[in-house]
Amino acid sequence: PCHYFFVKDSYVLDTLWKAGLKNVFYLPQCTDPDVHKPMEIKPDEKSIYETELSLIGSMYPYREKFVENIIEFKPAIWGRGWSKTSNKEILKLYRGFDIRGTAKAKAISGSAISLNIHHPLNDINGVNRRTYDIAGCMGFQLVDYKRDIDRVFKINEEIICYKNIEDLKKLIPYYLKNPEERKAIAQSAYKKVIENHTYDIRAKQIMEIIDNR
Repeated sequence: PCHYFFVKDSYVLDTLWKAGLKNVFYLPQCTDPDVHKPMEIKPDEKSIYETELSLIGSMYPYREKFVENIIEFKPAIWGRGWSKTSNKEILKLYRGFDIRGTAKAKAISGSAISLNIHHPLNDINGVNRRTYDIAGCMGFQLVDYKRDIDRVFKINEEIICYKNIEDLKKLIPYYLKNPEERKAIAQSAYKKVIENHTYDIRAKQIMEIIDNR
């Protein structure tokens, strides 16, 4: 019943086109730079938000397994549901609360490395919103590779991807030891997001598609 459908995943786009729908368009996720932006961590906030490695997101079985596989790096964890984990080592890493808005931006800004793992059912080829939010905070991230990432970021220049846990375990210590390289990549990702991936830009893209039909 809708004139236009916009989807974030090229897999969904291809599937719907093959089904005969012609009013479906690819539109990547984006971020709100008024919310997700670089934040200063005040001295009395350092114990709350500063960490070498972090993971933000609700607990799902796949995320719990992910943390178990990298437990030796002791990532700080924020999000809903983690207090229910039966893994005592993971429970020690949980910062005790979910974070949104400014608190989330501070956690990203205070993390040397933000871990970003896609939901296996929500993102087949597509890129999640967290990727843009982290970049909008000028955070450095390690993200599991998705095919659509190549469409929105330059890999190894604006974003660093891993393809398996073994790969990630090599990347974490490398980038912890190379802060200047982290900073350069994070700044490049921030520039890309501000210039190409905000809600204002997406709104203009939607209107251009409608006007050209």
